[in-house]
Amino acid sequence: LKDKDKEPGSEQLEEIKQIEEFLHYTSIDRSTEINFRTWLKQTVRDILTYDQANTELVYERNSRTRLQAFYAVDAGNVYYVVDAAGNRPKGKTDDKYIQKVGDDKAVYYKPGELTFDVMNPRTDIYAYQYGLSPLEVVMNQVSYHSMTEEFNNKYFTQGGTTNGLLLINPGDTNPMSQQAMEDFRRDWSSRFMGANGAWKTPVVSAQDAKFINMNQSSKDMEFEKWINYLINIITSNFGVDPAE
Repeated sequence: LKDKDKEPGSEQLEEIKQIEEFLHYTSIDRSTEINFRTWLKQTVRDILTYDQANTELVYERNSRTRLQAFYAVDAGNVYYVVDAAGNRPKGKTDDKYIQKVGDDKAVYYKPGELTFDVMNPRTDIYAYQYGLSPLEVVMNQVSYHSMTEEFNNKYFTQGGTTNGLLLINPGDTNPMSQQAMEDFRRDWSSRFMGANGAWKTPVVSAQDAKFINMNQSSKDMEFEKWINYLINIITSNFGVDPAE
C-alpha cells in the first residue's frame, strides 16, 4: 500500500495472497515442481559461474503486461543478438537475445521476454557488454586449490605418507641385482601404497644403511597458510566470509 498506516482491505489481502503464491511457484500453475527457491539457486549459480543470469518471462496470451510465469534459463548458452558487423539491433520489436545449444535450432527473444543481468559489468569494448565472472577472476587460485588437494590425495593413493626410507648400501661383495631391485619395488608397492601404508618404514638388510626423512609436516611445508590464503582470496571474490 502507498499509505503505510492504512490497513489493507479484503480485496487487497486477496491480491497480496495471489502475488505471494505466484512468486512462490514462479507461475500461476500451482502444480509446477519449480518454486522460488529453485529459481533462486539456479540464478545464483549462473551469476557466480558466468556472471550472467537469464530469466524467461511468460505472459498470458495476447498480453504483454500480465505475467503468467518466469523460469531460469541456462546462462551458458544465451547471447546477445548481433549483426555481421557486431552491432546489436536497436528496434523495439527486433530480436534481442538468442539461445543456441549445439546444432539445435536457435531460440530468439524479443525485449521483455528475457532478462539479462550481470553482476560485474565492463567497459571493455571486446567484452561485448558481457560481465566478468567471479570464477574467471580467481581461476588460478581455484586451480591451485585443486592441485593442492590432489597433492594431498596422492600422498595416500601413492603411499607418499611413509616416515622415510632406509638408503641401502649392499657393499661391493654383495651388489644388488636388477632382480633384487624389482623385488624391492614390488615389496614397497604392496606394503606402503594407500592409506594403510601411511607412516610405515621399510627396512632391508645390507652392509650399511641410513635413514632419509621423507615426511615434512604440514606446518613445515606451510600447507595450512597456503590453503588459508587461497580460501581467503577465493571467498573474498565471491563475497563470502572465509569462516563459512
